[in-house]
Amino acid sequence: MTADLPWKVGVLEKRRQQDNVADLIRVGGVQKLQDGEFIVEPTRDCVAKTLKRLEEKIHGRVLSHLLYLMRISERSVQGRVTLALAHLCSLDDQKMIFVDANGLSILLELLESNNLNHQRDSCVALCKLAEKASSLSPVDAGPPSPISQVYLGEQYVNNPTLSDVTFLFEGKRFYAH
Repeated sequence: MTADLPWKVGVLEKRRQQDNVADLIRVGGVQKLQDGEFIVEPTRDCVAKTLKRLEEKIHGRVLSHLLYLMRISERSVQGRVTLALAHLCSLDDQKMIFVDANGLSILLELLESNNLNHQRDSCVALCKLAEKASSLSPVDAGPPSPISQVYLGEQYVNNPTLSDVTFLFEGKRFYAH
């Protein structure tokens, strides 16, 4: 029974840390970190590292809890969670958060608000989402072609004599070089 104790303590500590991430987001801690005007370079570096660590924790149980807060919480909490997720979520989770869980509607409501801070925060969050969505992952982005394109001339198009490849398309042969 005591052999399991370190493992159980580790699990409880991990859950507590996950709860801390959700609580920090729920109370608007991410916005405070982003909006802070930090003069000293080490402080700015620390804030950047903290935001990066938070970004790495937005998955699994933490993300599920934040999606739950987006559904059931009061509007102000929904807004804070949605704004934070726009900055911290992975590209893979964007559809689930902003389409399936209605996060985009929450951001648009903030944008239409009379509160200038809400409008600004929403605008920045929407820009961040657009930036993430338009960026290609290294896997998707292939290297530029090492061979420049050359026009060979009409004699090489669909010519069985000069072709080295034949495609069969809808029962018809197409010769290519």
